Amino acid sequence: QADFKQNSIEKSDEKLAKLGATIEKLSAEIADLNADIAALGKKISKLEEDMAKEKKKRDKEHKDYVKKDTDVTEAIEACRAAIEALKKPKEDMTKDAKVDLVQVAALSKRYPTNPQLQMITALLEQKPPSYVFRSNDIIQLLQRLLVDFKDNKQQL
Repeated sequence: QADFKQNSIEKSDEKLAKLGATIEKLSAEIADLNADIAALGKKISKLEEDMAKEKKKRDKEHKDYVKKDTDVTEAIEACRAAIEALKKPKEDMTKDAKVDLVQVAALSKRYPTNPQLQMITALLEQKPPSYVFRSNDIIQLLQRLLVDFKDNKQQL
């Protein structure tokens, strides 16, 4: 029985040695994995920070786009209204046509580089000695302007 107990003790000592080596190996792996976790945590934090910056940038770009889109849409509607008002027969014209043209002229301040708007403004500011019907010229300019605004909206 003593041999059996001695044999059992030797086997247990071998198991303890093997398990001790396994514990050391796994402890080293745990340390490596903890280092990887820390590195990945930093990487995640950096990526989240970058995402927040990009989202803020996109939100600003979207806000700018919405403002430009609203401006162009208003310009298109003002041109359409002015064209419609000018196409009415002369006797049907009231101050509405003048108001629509004033709105279009106001657009020239928002889009100072647009030559058609500047031409409309110049035509409206002219004071001819006697009344001359100029609606056809203005309608043509407004139609070109409408095409320009539609192109601008497509490019947004």
